[in-house]
Amino acid sequence: MLWKATPDAFKKLDPRVQVKNPVMFVVEVGALLCMYTAIRSSSAFNWTIVVWLWLTVVFANLAEPWRGPRQGQADRCAGQGARRWRAG
Repeated sequence: MLWKATPDAFKKLDPRVQVKNPVMFVVEVGALLCMYTAIRSSSAFNWTIVVWLWLTVVFANLAEPWRGPRQGQADRCAGQGARRWRAG
């Protein structure tokens, strides 16, 4: 399953897809800005930050298929608790 999800994780780097997830979109924009800075003034620190940010975005995209069903279940459980609290 990991090997099937890897190409999709890289396809989701498209900003039109990332804008649906605002936090990861901001991380992706930050990675682009850091990459620009690293290209202009190259240092090991800059490139370390760039690699770290891109790995964050790719691994978040990679983990997204596993998050879906469990997150939906957690939302349903939270909703039931909220309804019970209001009713009681």
